[in-house]
Amino acid sequence: GASPPSAFLDSTPRMACSSSLAASFLASAASSSSPQRENWRRSRVSDVRALRRKAPRAPVASPPLPLPPQSVSGGPGASAVAALDEECIPNWAGDPGLNFELMCDAGALTQTTTWRRSEEWKRYQSTSRYAQMLTSMGSSLVARRIAGPALVITLVSALVAVLRARYPVVAALQALAPVVQVAGGAICLLLAFRTNAAFARFNHAADAFAEVLSATRNLSRKMVVWCPLDDREANARLVAAIPWAIKHRGQGIEGTDAARGELENVLGRDGVDRLGVDELGRVLGNVPQKLMTEITRGLDRMNEHKVELIYQLLMDNDLTALHNYAARTDRLASTPTPVSYARHISRGLIFWLLLFTSSVAATAPALWVLVPGALFVSWLTLGIDDIGMQLEQPFTVLAVKEFCEECQAEVEKEMLDSAWTPRIGAPRDDVLSSEFLNSELTAFDRAPRAQSAKKEDWESQDARWQGLDVS
Repeated sequence: GASPPSAFLDSTPRMACSSSLAASFLASAASSSSPQRENWRRSRVSDVRALRRKAPRAPVASPPLPLPPQSVSGGPGASAVAALDEECIPNWAGDPGLNFELMCDAGALTQTTTWRRSEEWKRYQSTSRYAQMLTSMGSSLVARRIAGPALVITLVSALVAVLRARYPVVAALQALAPVVQVAGGAICLLLAFRTNAAFARFNHAADAFAEVLSATRNLSRKMVVWCPLDDREANARLVAAIPWAIKHRGQGIEGTDAARGELENVLGRDGVDRLGVDELGRVLGNVPQKLMTEITRGLDRMNEHKVELIYQLLMDNDLTALHNYAARTDRLASTPTPVSYARHISRGLIFWLLLFTSSVAATAPALWVLVPGALFVSWLTLGIDDIGMQLEQPFTVLAVKEFCEECQAEVEKEMLDSAWTPRIGAPRDDVLSSEFLNSELTAFDRAPRAQSAKKEDWESQDARWQGLDVS
């Protein structure tokens, strides 16, 4: 839960930038989701990534950063953003679906980071991580989130120790030690099950979104070959919008102005309006399903260009797979761990900590021993429970926006830059005469061709017999 230091995760200035400046940028980004500002941020991030690919092992001297449109007009955080270097902008900054309370600092998500280079893994696996984690505890998100209940439990244990000195009857709390030991085993098992269930949800969410991206790329790969040129641009934007729409449903922001802004960056204003909006301009209904239905209509129109049904079926199979992955995303985002189970663990943990620290305090240890001990046990156990709670909604702590941007760029570049037309518009006679171009000939079509081939074979045999000299 501690924020990763620059030497630990990334040597680039992005991870070493000022937290106050980055925090100001994130605050302004979260408060504004206009398409103009979003396009500005995406263009700056793309420029930085291009520079990094040219020199991946050395920090890049970045060009001056122009002010975003909102900051020029004196919007929130204008003074901070004016001095902000683009290296301080995280790749996922401005994602309206993230839970900004679950961030270690302004420059890092608490649960996930996207690493592309081996140097980052080497720093992560370095043996110096122990010292670095100890020195960074002051910025630990988990410690900040559980500081309140941990301090209350510590104060209760200190109060029990003080009262025991004045009222010897308080020493009877020592008799709770066997009960605390028995309950401690149950608490450990409950915490283990709770954390395992949360990590399983987190992994399933990451796998589900990876499958969404994979099926999207598969669909674009087939469309770049079989989709007619006239319809390719429209289909490219529809395909690129599918991960964004599934992301919105997973993060619970579908139908909001922020989600519409991200869709407009892909489809344009008119494209979003065609999906169906209310009087406030918010998209109605299941957006991923609407996008896939529109693509299916495009597949049906391919009949006009004589695209064979087998190719349309292969592309429709990818749409079916995307429907399944979208349903998995919906299930993970809408069905948390049973609420009664989570509440029972939290209540049992609080009561057990109070009994445990009180029974220890009744043995009259010194306060300088009791207070740190109670604080450590509270921090350790409450932290495990809180980490499980943070992972309950995986899509609000996963940097899925970065993956959507990468997938959109790949799909649009592949489909819009290609002019491949291997079969579309071929003459019908050429198609019928070619086994390769027309692999779907029916038995009725094949019969005349087979009879003609046999007749030619018989005629050639007769010619050979007539030419023989039987004498």
